[in-house]
Formats: sequence, C-alpha cells, structure tokens
Amino acid sequence: MEKLKNKRKCSNNFKSDEKGITLIALVITIIILLLLAGVAIATLTGENGLMTRAKQAKKEQIEAEIKESLILAVQDLQMEKVGDATLDDITQEWIEEKLSEYNPSVKDDASINGKKITMQKNGITKKFLIDEELNITEIENDGEIQFSYEAISRDGENAQILIKVRDTENGLNKIQCPNGNIIECYGTKQEKAIDYTVQIGTEYKFKIISSSGTEQDETVLVNTYWHKITKNIAEGAKIDNPVIKAEYNKAYQANIITKDVLAEDGTVRTDALYVIDNIVVKMGEQEVITAENNIVDKTAGKIYIEKVTGDIEINVSVKKLEIQTTEAYIGPSSTGIESTESVKNNSQQKGTELYINFKAIFGETNCTIKLKDDDTKTVPYKITYDGTYTFVVSTTYGTKNITKEITIETQKYKIYRIYTPQDLQDMSKDMSGDYIIMNDIDMTGFEFIPISGSFKGMLDGQGHTIYNFKMSVTVSESGMFKLINKAIFKNIIFKDVNIDSSYSGIGVIAGTTEYNTSYFYNIGITGKIAGRDNVGSFIGVANGGGISFEKCYARTEIITSKSNSSAAGFVGYRRTANMYANKCYFSGSISNNATARGAIFPTGGTTGRKITDTYYNLELFTTQTSSIYSGTGIQADEFKDSNNFENWDFVNDWYIDENGFPELRF
Repeated sequence: MEKLKNKRKCSNNFKSDEKGITLIALVITIIILLLLAGVAIATLTGENGLMTRAKQAKKEQIEAEIKESLILAVQDLQMEKVGDATLDDITQEWIEEKLSEYNPSVKDDASINGKKITMQKNGITKKFLIDEELNITEIENDGEIQFSYEAISRDGENAQILIKVRDTENGLNKIQCPNGNIIECYGTKQEKAIDYTVQIGTEYKFKIISSSGTEQDETVLVNTYWHKITKNIAEGAKIDNPVIKAEYNKAYQANIITKDVLAEDGTVRTDALYVIDNIVVKMGEQEVITAENNIVDKTAGKIYIEKVTGDIEINVSVKKLEIQTTEAYIGPSSTGIESTESVKNNSQQKGTELYINFKAIFGETNCTIKLKDDDTKTVPYKITYDGTYTFVVSTTYGTKNITKEITIETQKYKIYRIYTPQDLQDMSKDMSGDYIIMNDIDMTGFEFIPISGSFKGMLDGQGHTIYNFKMSVTVSESGMFKLINKAIFKNIIFKDVNIDSSYSGIGVIAGTTEYNTSYFYNIGITGKIAGRDNVGSFIGVANGGGISFEKCYARTEIITSKSNSSAAGFVGYRRTANMYANKCYFSGSISNNATARGAIFPTGGTTGRKITDTYYNLELFTTQTSSIYSGTGIQADEFKDSNNFENWDFVNDWYIDENGFPELRF
C-alpha cells in the first residue's frame, strides 16, 4: 500500500516538472521571435535597411533618368540645328515641348553666363546649368532660396542689375540690402525682383531671410559688363561664333559662312548655293563699318569689333545662286526662241515638225542642256510624240557640279473629241490624229462605212460605250478602218455590234494590219460578226507588224459562210504578224465552217504568238487545238468566280457583272 502511494507521488511530481519545462520553452521561443522580428524590422527600415536602400536606389534611378533625358534633348537639338544650336535655343517653350513630363523650367543666370534648368519627377528635383557651349553641369546644394541676378544696363563704372529672389517652399520674409535698406516680403512664395545699382568690380552682400527663419547670404560681384548679341542670319548661311553676349571693352569677332540647304531626305541639294549679299552690324544703335581696327567684310564674311561698347546686332542677307530657265518654247522654229511664240495646245496637225527650246543660266553663265534619256540630244529638240520630256541642265560653281532637271509636257498636236456617230465616221479626215470619246454613243439607225487607208493615230474611249455598232461592208478586209499601223485603241466597250458581210477579212476595228505593232488596251466587244472567211472580233487578218492585246475581251458570235474557213475570237487569220494577249478572255461561239480556228488567235504556225493569263469558255468553244491559239479553257460557271483568273486584279481592273462575266472597270 505504501509503495503504491509513493508511486503516485512520484508520478505527480513528474507531471509537474513536465509542465514547467513547456512554459519556459514557450517564453524562450517568444523572446527569440521578438528578437528576430526586431532584426527584420531593422533590416527593412533602418538607416541601411532594405526599404531605405530601395528608396535610395529608386531616387538615384529617377535622378539619372532626369539627367539623361536632358542630355539627350540637347543632343537632339544639336542634330536639328546641324551643329549650330546656341544657348538662345534653350527656351521655356523648347524645354516644355521636349521634357514636359519633368515639369521643367528655364532661367537665365547672368552671374555665370548660362541658363539654369530645374526638372522634377515623383517629388525629386534636379537642377542643372547649361553654359554657352551647351555643356551641362549638375547644381548641387542649391538650397531652398533661389537667388540670381543680371546686369541690364551700364553707366560708366556703374551697372544697373536685376536681382530675382524666390523661396517656393517657405516663402520670403525680408531682404537686407548692402545699403541698409530692408525689403519686406511678407511670406510671399512668388519671385521678388529688385533693381539695384552696383559699381563694377565691387562686391555686395545681400541677406535673404525666409519665413522659416532660414538665412542665406548672397554675394553680387559684377566684374565686367556683358552686352547682348542678337543675330538675324538668313537661310543659307550660318555664323561660327554662337555666343549671345560680349564682354564690355573686349574684342568680338565672327565669320559668316554660306552653306547648302539640306533636302528633306538629308542630302545636300546640288541646285542650292548661296553667297553673302550684305552684312550690317550695329553696336549701340550705331552701324559698324570697316574703319580703323573694325572690320565688316561682306565678301569674306568677316566681322571684327576691337572694343565692345554696346549691344551688338548682326543682320546677314544672302543671295541664292540657282539655275534660272526661261519658259519653254514649243513651236516650228529650230533656231531661236526670242522672236517666235509657242503654239497653243492641240493646235498642230500630227506630223508637223515642232521643237522644244529654252535657255538656262547660272549667274552670268550659260548652262549645258541635254535630254535625260539621250545625252547626245540637246535643244532645240525635235518633238517626236506628245508626252513628257525631261532635260538635264548642268554647270559648275568652283569645284562643284550644279544640276537641275527640267520636265516639259507637250500636247501640241490636235486631239479630236468625239460626241456622235458622225464624229466617229469623220476620223477619216485625219488618219494620224488622236481621238477621245467624250460620252456613250448609240449607233442605232447609223450605218458605219469602213474608213479606207491606214490609221496611225489613237482612239481613247475614256471608259465609254458604243452601242449597236452596225457596218456596211462592200470590200474585203474591212472594219472601222481597213488598215491599222502602230495605232492605239483603249478604254472602249462595243456593245451589241452587228456586222453581216459576204466579204472576207472582217473585224470590228480593222480589216488588217501592216508594218508596225498596234495596241489594244481595255477593250470589250459583244454581239455578232459574220463574213465569208477570216473573221475575228477585233481584226480580220493580221498581215504584218504585230498586235498586242492587254485586258481585252470578246463575247461574240463569229460566223463564216465559206467551208474550211479561218476564224478566231480575236483575230480571224494570221499571215505574218506577231500576236500577243495578256489577261484577256473569249466567251462566244465560232462557226463550224471555220476549221482553222482558235479561241483567241487562229491556228497556223507556232511562232510569233504568246498568250498569258488568258481564258475561253469550254462550253461555247469545245475545240482547243493549242494554248498558243486559245489560252486556258474554263466552264461557264467558272467565269463567275474571280479566283479562277490567275494574276487578274479584281479590285482595280475587273469586276464580275450581273451576267456572270468579268467586266472592265473604268
């Protein structure tokens, strides 16, 4: 029993000891944690803590950013001014434009001949000084009170100065002047300006007292007087001395240098040279002339003033040396331009000899004139076609070559305007003329008579349509023209043509070709063309020279009455001419009597013809003898899909019309 009691006592004592150890451990743990927390807080927030160092790093980063931004802005200014930037260019307007995010301000600091720049970001303020050479110096320990002065006038050994004082943080209380005067400021945070007279070479002490009680002593010492220099330099010249102030009673010199004007791409314009026209220098309202030791030499561009006694104003005018050309003469004279007036536009029969002539001088020197595309040709230049001619005019100035291009556009030959069916018929009166169609023309009731002879001119439909073209054919190889030779047809739609002939060699535009290549651009033809043999929508027989089709189409019924005849969608028969088609198509039918046929060109020979990106309707024309004659066959439904026409422009050149065929845009 006693043993049992002792055992219980021992057990109880053990439990009591266990509880005591746990409590002590807890206390120790808490103490350690508090110590660690203190260390952590100290690490974060102490003088050298992480947060403090982070804030300092951030501050240094912003300070570096402010300084770098100012440096880059001044460098950009130098580049914009091609190295001619001066302290005058450092203005409040300029710095606000370039560095607006830093709330910048600019002040003159006459005491050190420069400008003070103040910039702020995120509560951090930095101040810099820019001197006359545009060197940037950071201002340290500028204090809360801002003090500056500048000499504004001189009277013998005395100078009138303007003092500016400001304390934007605390405001100004008073200013104690060297003469004993006290200027009360009553806590203003605005800039205080004071006029004060000082003796040159004498030191003056000012005491500035802020509203916070801060006192700041400032010294004013005007050892000399600086006169302002203003410069009005005309474009095309620069001055080699950028200073904006000159010291009293000291010498001032500068040189005026002419320069070429830079083009927009940064290259030097070779047609722009300058010489000094005049230099006028004033000092204290009196003109400075070359006399005694003073020099104003406009020829050499030299300015020298032995003793500066007043503000200096420099005015420089320049004269631009450039190639001068007379108005171009275009007329029958091949010898001169003085006594003969230019002919009016569209006033001469094509084939009349006309010449381009003009004169070009540089200063007092006649220039060389040559045709740009052929430097063996000069003026007077015989016009070979209406259009644009470019001449290169050249001369030298010292060691430099000066050139200028002169472009002259001529429209001196007659251009006939077509309004009616009869106007079309009257093209027979000038077979070399240029014709333009002014409106849509309905040929109903008018039977066109083929024009004999060879047409060598141009017919431009300007996107207009000729409706119901009907032609009376009484001879073989006929169309609007019997022959074409180096002719141009463009921008015309012939809709619902009806030609029914018993003769061979029939086409809407020409019976046959000769000698030189004729061209067809943006031409469309619909309707029926019937003849005995050699029938095509455009031309009956390609006899000589060549034929070129670009963006043309025919949706026509081609009929021949002779068995074993020749026919094709564009050209009925080929003898010797070369034939080309690009981005064209034929959707129509060809008479079964025509055994020698092709969808675009007729069969017969494999050379002298080329078809690219050109198509025909398989359902209406089932016999494809060769791509040399036909192009690429597609089904009728495929004409409705622009994707089936490789390399065609359905934005600018074509569109699919309501009938499901490509139609020309004009």
